[in-house]
Amino acid sequence: MYSRRTVLVSVFLLIIGIACVVLSGRFLALQPVQAGQNIKQVKWENYVLTGGDPAGDIQRRTNILGEEGWEVSSVVYDQLNHSYVVFLKRPKR
Repeated sequence: MYSRRTVLVSVFLLIIGIACVVLSGRFLALQPVQAGQNIKQVKWENYVLTGGDPAGDIQRRTNILGEEGWEVSSVVYDQLNHSYVVFLKRPKR
């Protein structure tokens, strides 16, 4: 039915797969935070950018802000004003 080689390769691959799952679980496990440990909380500052043309002006302005450390967190289209609202954030300095 199946050749001996096919069975051995299948078993070998199964063992490798199980080993990968076990080892990845061991290395990816998060260590719990001990009581009394200081955890540095990041404080954010926010910036709201509005504009009508996402491919032109908004892209140019977000690229400039990106060089200053700002990161786009979300974009919303304002149907009433037919413009885009871009929310940016960066860690407080």
